[in-house]
Amino acid sequence: MITVKSQAIFKNRSRLLTTTIEYYFGTVMKKLSLRLVSANETHELARYVQDYYRYDNLIYNVTVEEAILILVTDRSLGRAWFIEVDDKMGGYAMLTFGFDIEAGGKLGVITDFFLAEENRDQGFGKQILKLIEDESRALGCRALELFVTNKNARAKKLYSNFGFESLDDRSSMLKVLTDNVNDCLKAEE
Repeated sequence: MITVKSQAIFKNRSRLLTTTIEYYFGTVMKKLSLRLVSANETHELARYVQDYYRYDNLIYNVTVEEAILILVTDRSLGRAWFIEVDDKMGGYAMLTFGFDIEAGGKLGVITDFFLAEENRDQGFGKQILKLIEDESRALGCRALELFVTNKNARAKKLYSNFGFESLDDRSSMLKVLTDNVNDCLKAEE
């Protein structure tokens, strides 16, 4: 049985310095938190992003590092959070904002969601997604979107069980808009 207690901490009317959920598996209580990443923590966040990119065989380069700094310092673009498990770093999540007519307005895109290996398969993912959903609603998002690699069956199952649906009649497509396409497509040597 899971018992949930949730709280959001506000400072100067700016939502989400930390959002915490406490839940119990039987008699064992776990505290899960989303904590906003500050500008002076971008290097620590970058280490987690590198771990995620290795896990999913994505390309990590200076362009990614620059984008992390931009997201962390410009909250009009979205949010970057550390995931804390019992007040210890346990992963990170990133939400960016878009606009979609079909969604009826502001769209939250979960661009990154990564739990360290020791925090997987314990029900944390579903609880953290609930925190992200709650924060997205509070930030005015009408829908959430995410991308998952086809080979990541565990993540696909989590997202599906949480209510995300695969749009089978659509494909994700990307066009890089930069002078040097290799900045985005090549890993650093």
